[in-house]
Amino acid sequence: MELSDRYITDRKLPDKAINILDQAATKVKIMMTSIPSEVTDIKIKISRITKEKDSLAQEIATTTDPFIKQESTKKREMIVEEITKLTAEYTSKKSDWEQMKKLFEENKSLEKEVQNKEAQVDAPKSDANPKEATETATSELVDLQNKITTNKTQIVALQSKS
Repeated sequence: MELSDRYITDRKLPDKAINILDQAATKVKIMMTSIPSEVTDIKIKISRITKEKDSLAQEIATTTDPFIKQESTKKREMIVEEITKLTAEYTSKKSDWEQMKKLFEENKSLEKEVQNKEAQVDAPKSDANPKEATETATSELVDLQNKITTNKTQIVALQSKS
């Protein structure tokens, strides 16, 4: 809120707080719907290096100078190794991002379920055994909250891995 006083001068509380929450939620949504720049950068680098490899292959095929052919072949082999390494890194980082995205989506769904269960726990019971119904709903609520916590732990682990 201290920074909001400094940077959002045209609004007062509670509008200012709503604006901050809205901006944070938008940033998270953008982060989860677009591929991270780190992953995109690796893909671009792979593409650039692949073009260089193809150019070297053409040079090897057209040159008659054995020295140039040998040097180009060595350089091409190094590029192939780098492409292999970058492809593995790209696959790993993209997989981590997709898993994080899946966990965020799952948590979003679980949060809705939690709200429904909380309403069930708080609602007056007309069942034959209202105590048992409340206990069941409470138990399911705890399970959902535990799953959300587990997902958040996995998300933090994936974020620290990146």
